[in-house]
Amino acid sequence: MNYRGGDTQEVLIATHPDHPYEKGDLLILDPATKTLWPVSDVPSQSTLAETQAYIRTNFAGVALEKQGLQPGEKTFNFVDMDRVGRVATAGQFEFDCDAQIVRTGIPFGAYVTATGMQNQKVATTTAENSIGIAAPGVGGAEGNMVTSVIIEIVSTVMQGGQ
Repeated sequence: MNYRGGDTQEVLIATHPDHPYEKGDLLILDPATKTLWPVSDVPSQSTLAETQAYIRTNFAGVALEKQGLQPGEKTFNFVDMDRVGRVATAGQFEFDCDAQIVRTGIPFGAYVTATGMQNQKVATTTAENSIGIAAPGVGGAEGNMVTSVIIEIVSTVMQGGQ
């Protein structure tokens, strides 16, 4: 689990049986179904920036528990997926990022590329597209090259953004 500190302000939100996710994944609240989806299942928008903005607009938070079966997983005691998932709508979480120098307060958003999104990776972005900011300590000594960063997340859906 990538939780590092702070009040997580947990909420319960309905899950979708066709969109399983792992603990620690970045999640959106799909505007059509009103259920949780991992960011990797978000449909691509016209541009990478628009996809990041879509994720930010619908950002629910970080998964605090696994939901559903991932591809290739099997179980004989599978609980019905028509349920709710626990989501952290705030707090400090550590995520992978591309190697870079990071300073406290830099905005981060979902990691979006032309080939898709990753559920547990973030990238620097504009304030308008951010889901959080680099927290003090940022995952390494301030101003050093890092490949993971601690960000203070803010659920746009539950808290109205930053």
